[in-house]
Amino acid sequence: MSIGFWSTLIELVGTLVTAYGLAVAYGRAEQIPAQIRNWWDRTFRKRPPGTGTAQGTYGWTATVGGYAPFRLDATLPVPEQLALLENYVRELRGMFDPVNTKIAGLDRAIKQTKAHADTVAAQALAEAKAEIERFRDRLDELQAVDLRWAVRGVLITGVGVFLGFWA
Repeated sequence: MSIGFWSTLIELVGTLVTAYGLAVAYGRAEQIPAQIRNWWDRTFRKRPPGTGTAQGTYGWTATVGGYAPFRLDATLPVPEQLALLENYVRELRGMFDPVNTKIAGLDRAIKQTKAHADTVAAQALAEAKAEIERFRDRLDELQAVDLRWAVRGVLITGVGVFLGFWA
C-alpha cells in the first residue's frame, strides 16, 4: 500500500470526523434530539386521557349599617332645629372617623405592598440576569465542545493532504 492510499484514507477519516462534529453541533443548536424524542412520544407512546376535578368555594361577607334620612321638623322653633342639625352633623362626623381611619390604614398598606413588590421585582430581575449569564457561559462551553470534533477532523484531513504531497 502506497503513501497515496494512506493519505486519501486519512483525508476520508478526517472528513468524516469533521462531518460528525458539525452534525453534533448543529443538532444541539437546533435541539434536534429533543425534537425527535417529542415526535416519538407523540407518535408511539399512548398516554391516558387527562382527567381531573376542580373544586372551589367562593364566598364573602358584608356588614351593612343603615340610618334613617334626616328630616328637619319645620314646626319646631329655630333654636331646636339648630340643635337637631348640630346633633345630626356630629353623628355624621362620628360615622366618617372610622372610615377615614380605615382609608388611612389601607393607604399605608398599599404603600408597604408597593415597596415590597418593587423589592421583589428588583430581586427577580437580578436573579434573571444572573441566570442568563450562567446560561450564556454554559452555551459557550457547549459550543466549544461541539466544535472540538470538527477541529480534530480538519487536523486529520490536513495530515492526509500533507501526506498526499509525497504520493
